[in-house]
Amino acid sequence: MTAPDPIQSLVVMASCSPVKPLHATTCRAYLLFVLSMPIRLRQSLARDLPMTITLNHTIVPARDKRAAAQFFARIFGLHADPKGGHFAPVRINDTLTLLFDDGEEFESHHYAFHVSDAEFDAILGRIREAKLAYGSAPWSLDDGKLNDWNGGRGVYFPDPDGHVLELMTVPQ
Repeated sequence: MTAPDPIQSLVVMASCSPVKPLHATTCRAYLLFVLSMPIRLRQSLARDLPMTITLNHTIVPARDKRAAAQFFARIFGLHADPKGGHFAPVRINDTLTLLFDDGEEFESHHYAFHVSDAEFDAILGRIREAKLAYGSAPWSLDDGKLNDWNGGRGVYFPDPDGHVLELMTVPQ
């Protein structure tokens, strides 16, 4: 089995490009030139390209999966799937779903979310409305402050199961 050819996906993206026609034509011509190279050469060239991998789902352990999913959905302004099967899912966006699962013993996990300024304000408002502790760093979850790392705003807060949730307006 051969590895996927990431250059082929670039050709498809270039054909749908919103850039000026001259630039799109030049880009398509270059990509077609690259496609004429042997597959191993293309793969070696593509090693330095960003990967198209996305995280599809992750399992979040909780003492009560339905309560944990409802808490998360309420704070983040999302919806928990009430009829989920084994898991209690919360769809974050088109590519990511959190699957809450019952567990008796588990370690605390850290979940970090890059959000827009408007989403940050709305979620922080719900954190404050729920009177949840929050802080500027993972080592100070209750100082009631925000951080300004990387020129944005950030906040950390614990969920009822002890997981540390992080919001940031500028990705790290």
